[in-house]
Amino acid sequence: MKMSKDIYLSEVLAQIQRLLALQDRNISSSTYGSFDRNYWQYHIVDFPSARCQEAVLTLRLLSLIKHTDNIYYQNRRVEEWIEAALHFWKKIQEKNGSFNEWYPKENSFVATAFSLYAVTETLLISDERFRKKNEHIIEPIEKAATWLSRHEENRAQNQETGAIAALYNVYLLTGKKKYAMIASNKIKSLSKIQNSEGWFSEYGGPDTGYLSLSIDYLAKYYLKTKDTTTLEILNKAIKFIQFFLQPDYNIGGIYSSRNTEYLIPGGFEILSSKLPEASGICAYIRKGLQKKYLPGPSDLDDRYLTYILYTYLQSYYNAMPLKKTIPVHRNYFIKTFKEAGIYIRNNSNFYLIVNCRKGGAFKIYFYRPKFSIWDAGILTFTKKNQVLSASYIADSKLGEINEKGAQSVGFLASVPDKPISTKNMMALRLFQETLGKYEIIGLRLKNRFRKILITAQSKSKVRFTRTVSFFKDVISIADELQEASQIEKIILGAKYSTIFVPSSRLFHKNELDSEPIVINVSNKNKVKILRNYNKFGKLVVFEIL
Repeated sequence: MKMSKDIYLSEVLAQIQRLLALQDRNISSSTYGSFDRNYWQYHIVDFPSARCQEAVLTLRLLSLIKHTDNIYYQNRRVEEWIEAALHFWKKIQEKNGSFNEWYPKENSFVATAFSLYAVTETLLISDERFRKKNEHIIEPIEKAATWLSRHEENRAQNQETGAIAALYNVYLLTGKKKYAMIASNKIKSLSKIQNSEGWFSEYGGPDTGYLSLSIDYLAKYYLKTKDTTTLEILNKAIKFIQFFLQPDYNIGGIYSSRNTEYLIPGGFEILSSKLPEASGICAYIRKGLQKKYLPGPSDLDDRYLTYILYTYLQSYYNAMPLKKTIPVHRNYFIKTFKEAGIYIRNNSNFYLIVNCRKGGAFKIYFYRPKFSIWDAGILTFTKKNQVLSASYIADSKLGEINEKGAQSVGFLASVPDKPISTKNMMALRLFQETLGKYEIIGLRLKNRFRKILITAQSKSKVRFTRTVSFFKDVISIADELQEASQIEKIILGAKYSTIFVPSSRLFHKNELDSEPIVINVSNKNKVKILRNYNKFGKLVVFEIL
């Protein structure tokens, strides 16, 4: 099968009817142009998410592609919907220049950065007539750029890459060099905080999905500036991410810091002629999409379709004929990323990735037969039905890795799993309409939400040790729990997530390969469980000690 760039266009075209159904196309409507269907159609939320307006760039790109399968090319109705989307984006801007994503008066950095990029890129690739007609958008664009210039995002560093691309676009639209300077300063800051192994911190560790997003936006910035510092950042990031492309076209998930399982292709396509590793990743992505193995636009929920779909069209625009490349999984190797706490081993039998800083979460793909084992870490239920898990990012000192194997040591932590109540939702809305509307106070509330939903761990007294080792053709996983007298049930080999990340928890068909192991225990202060898998993925030893 020829790995043509057309796969990107066909993936997008298959989703355009779904995307347009998300937009309010009723010209008489007060929400005309909104892409947040939950807001304008279902009326189940009381404000629109600005990030949904990023879909405007998908429409603009589509309107410019001349292809026999593209009925949207130079279509006047599409042109009207693009204008409506821009108008609505302007309409929902906060007075301080920011935008909201998850709740009113949020002052969201990510919504401001990425929606600003989509709007500015839409104008930049439009003709002079269109830009002239929509000059009224420039004022809110500059307001958003000014707000971004005064803020930064350090916990989720992918968001800074969106701000960099957006700010440089504002410079190109306005000619005001201050925006280019701010983007350049943010690049310098990113260069300093990028881990020496090539990754950016996403709530304490590397995440492959968000790293591919960072690569995408940095590559867009590089394409316009040819900035050498940006290319150095990209080179390091791509050399890191290539080791996570498993042969079953699954990447990330349980061993990534934020559990994402998608791979944004745009940055790799831009750099494919410059970096050989990028070319190999492009071949991997194209083939994975063609075979329907790699998660693509059809796997995204409606919300993320509005965020991400245009990146596939940009991939189509920037794609070059690929050179013959050998994917990294064709080679045998052992790779350790000690700062990330990640151990990777590939041979003729299996491809294994373990994250020692995340409770020893691992995924193994066996070549013969084609079979996967997922294990997000030890999961337990206490006698009081409290859920305790090892699957969270911990201090690097808690994970030990070397050429011989990997070990993770730490304490199980309680898993937050409480849907928001009507009472709490009402309290949140009341707070946001009063004290929360003040940016400093609102930011404190947002940081509190992040701590509760993403980074908070309430550690128990139950100590765990997971050791992954090898002998001959056998993979051995030894799990041990101490101070475990209150544990009633232990679950191993489960794919699960303990943190709130909207773009995670996608389904991959290899998830069907293995079933969790449920072990009932009672009144044991110390429990040790040994699992040995042979080279075919068969469990040949299972002992509870």
